[in-house]
Amino acid sequence: MKTAVLKAITALLLAAETMFFVVGCGGSGTQSEATINESEGNYMVLDNEFNGKEIDVISEEFRNYLNAETDGQAAEILADYTGTSMAQYLSVKWKSDGSSEYTIFLADNPALKNAEVFVSKRPRYNFGGRLIPGKEYYYQIVGESKETKVDCFKVKANDVRPITVEGAYNVRDLGGWATDGGNIAYGLIYRGGKLNDGEACALTDDGLKTMRETLGIKTEIDLRFSSDDGGQNKSVLGDDINYVKAGFNGYNYILPEFSNYGANKRNYYKPSAESIKTIFSALADENNYPVYFHCNAGADRTGTLAFLIEAVLGVSEADMTKDFELTSFSANGARYRGEIKDGKFINGIMQDDTDNFVAFGYFVERIKAVYGGEGRSLNQAVVNYLKTVCGVTDEELSAIRNILTNK
Repeated sequence: MKTAVLKAITALLLAAETMFFVVGCGGSGTQSEATINESEGNYMVLDNEFNGKEIDVISEEFRNYLNAETDGQAAEILADYTGTSMAQYLSVKWKSDGSSEYTIFLADNPALKNAEVFVSKRPRYNFGGRLIPGKEYYYQIVGESKETKVDCFKVKANDVRPITVEGAYNVRDLGGWATDGGNIAYGLIYRGGKLNDGEACALTDDGLKTMRETLGIKTEIDLRFSSDDGGQNKSVLGDDINYVKAGFNGYNYILPEFSNYGANKRNYYKPSAESIKTIFSALADENNYPVYFHCNAGADRTGTLAFLIEAVLGVSEADMTKDFELTSFSANGARYRGEIKDGKFINGIMQDDTDNFVAFGYFVERIKAVYGGEGRSLNQAVVNYLKTVCGVTDEELSAIRNILTNK
């Protein structure tokens, strides 16, 4: 395969000697002339040429949930569409020239400099799973004897960037959410499910390439305990990846006042504070980025940490709730802010039994009540909790805001 890729790259470079370049496919949505051979018969035809068109790469159901204006609308969509895919999907197709393999180049510039390179044995390829919302992309397909025009498209703006990582689930960029004065930057911090199968990596070769090359992960933060981590004690992404083990239980388990709750007598887990301090100290070091944090499903512990990070960055309660509930569109099951009955959220606890404790709404309520106070927002309440209970410093919080937000 490597030989085929090298041949294709060589062919592209040789072809460039006889090509002329005219920048088209711009923000206007029209393409005057793309990169083509002087002889029109020497290039492959794209079956779905975009010509700079804006493309929505997520499903209609997913989009409708993000756009829901009321709690009732959100509840109805979740009840109807839990378990549907939240993956990106954007497929390109072209007329075959008979090649055994095709090389696909994807870049953010019409000259295809520093392009990502992919290989397909069929005359089609799905770019979904790596695209950044609001960004314009250029691509070209090169066969063994012909190449296509350089076409381009713009990804529709969106708060959420789902990531396709073969062998892992519920992976998405934390970037995109609006903060108090900007947005969380894309490409720096990711959340999701486990990456291991015992001590081995659970990812396919393509999944590992996505994590290491496309996302460029430098640090893996594992929120699990030795009792449920499958024996993982270092990053399965490679020995060069920084591995931070900081286990804690999610939701109210991290609150000191949580005591003998419910039929299962749930209590505060004291080591949580030290683990959260370890995590925020790691996040305050820009050398650790990009970061991937996870538990097993990427839902409860991961959702709790995502909430704490987003609160520090100034994300609204409504958006933090949506980010938590988006797990419901993954293969890892429903995660609602509370129980849904007759199309409405009726409390802050979705599940409380021997299988799991899912209590996002109740957790937020207690954070406000105990660490908020008169005139203090939810975001300020979370900061107060992190400082007084976990020992996170103002310097660390400031560093995290500077690293992760676009202003």
